[in-house]
Amino acid sequence: MPIDMDNWMLSALSSRLVSVRVSLSYYQSIVDERHPAFIELDFQSSGKAAIGCGDDGLSLLWVAEEILPKDFGENGGQLVRDISEEAPWCNSVEQILFAITKVYDRSNLTWIGIGFHFDEAEFYIANVGDELSYFERLPDRQFIDADLILERRIMAGHPADLRGR
Repeated sequence: MPIDMDNWMLSALSSRLVSVRVSLSYYQSIVDERHPAFIELDFQSSGKAAIGCGDDGLSLLWVAEEILPKDFGENGGQLVRDISEEAPWCNSVEQILFAITKVYDRSNLTWIGIGFHFDEAEFYIANVGDELSYFERLPDRQFIDADLILERRIMAGHPADLRGR
């Protein structure tokens, strides 16, 4: 079930990231590890939300359901893997989220990406050409152009002030 991105983000701010899981597509024995179908983030205060590509091929889709393995028979399927201890996620797990950056595509009038900022790490998730991609930081010129706008939402206070929550 799709969820409201803004409400979920507001509830995740100043909360700890508990875990990160991905849904990876496979066909026969080949697994596409570079472009997950969904990335599931579990924050202490807001719970789990999975981010994938929207049906329009440009936007992000947010769903409140836990990602589960799927078997498509001879057409492959999707497996679920916990990647909380892998880079770039391992630097963010158990950290407090203090800011979020939304990436807006002006030419297509849609949100295509989101950045999560922690005390010692950050990562971005974006729909790039109808494929879900993630980055430790936004790529330079090839991704950021005149049609993209970054909008940052910052909680009051520094992450060090939020640690006791």
